[in-house]
Amino acid sequence: MLFNPPQCSIQTETEVQVDEATRLALSAQHAEEGQVILHVTYNSTDVMEWIRIWPTTYLVPIPASEKVQLIHAYNIGIYPNWLTIPANKPHIFTLVFGALPKSCTSFDLWEKIPEPGGFLIRDIQRNKSDVYHLTMH
Repeated sequence: MLFNPPQCSIQTETEVQVDEATRLALSAQHAEEGQVILHVTYNSTDVMEWIRIWPTTYLVPIPASEKVQLIHAYNIGIYPNWLTIPANKPHIFTLVFGALPKSCTSFDLWEKIPEPGGFLIRDIQRNKSDVYHLTMH
């Protein structure tokens, strides 16, 4: 993504507006497969920006074990494609990952990329629903 390092706040109980079809599809997948869902609000600056996510974005469980792969990304460009974000307008996108191990109590969100600009958000506290709401600036 464009920002590095991001300023980030994490909310575990906030409601995010997601279109109904996406919400139903994610709910069904989450219940069936035990996936982790991150709803991310990216607050753009006072200039137009471009954002994207790399497929090499992972959740890193704590205590340490194998990283968890990004499965789907909704409403954001995926490398090499960019998504244009208007100035001063929040943009919401959703990332879906595989299941975290049951022993995991927190995790890092890591965009591992071969150039500057990747991000690392450390120590996201796990909740019972495995649905998270992050705000990035």
